[in-house]
Amino acid sequence: MKKFKSIGLSLGLLIVGGFVGYGLGNSGVLESYMPEKEDFHWYQIIYFFLLYFLVVAVHELGHLLTGLAMGYEFYLYVVAFFGLRREDDGSIKPYFNKDVGSFGGVAATFPKANQEFRADDFSKVVIAGPIVSLVLAIVCFAVA
Repeated sequence: MKKFKSIGLSLGLLIVGGFVGYGLGNSGVLESYMPEKEDFHWYQIIYFFLLYFLVVAVHELGHLLTGLAMGYEFYLYVVAFFGLRREDDGSIKPYFNKDVGSFGGVAATFPKANQEFRADDFSKVVIAGPIVSLVLAIVCFAVA
C-alpha cells in the first residue's frame, strides 16, 4: 500500500509541477529573464556551465552534510572534474574525476561499522539534496 501512495504522490507532484511550469511559460515571466539576441555573448555559455556545476555541488553537499550529521562516514563527493574520496587508510584525498557518468554529481556516506542501517535516517539523506536545491532556487529567485 505504501508503494502506491508514493507513486501517487510522485505523479501528483509531477502534474502540479507541469501546470506551474506551463503557467510560467505562458505568462511571459520567463521571457523577461531571457536576453535579447544582440545582448547574448559567448562567455555566457561558460557562465551557464559554471552555475550548473555550482548548483550540482550545493545539491550534493545537502546529501553529504546530512549523512555526516546522521553519524555516517564520508566516502565520496564528486562534481564534474573535482572529486574527494576516502582512501583505505582513512585519509580524504582530492582527485581529478575522469568518469563522465559521475559529472552530474555523487555524494556517498555509509553507516559506521558499529552503526545499524536505519531506513528513516537514509531517507533523510536522500531527501536533503532536493530540499537544499529547492531552498537555493527560492533564494536565487527572490534575489533576481
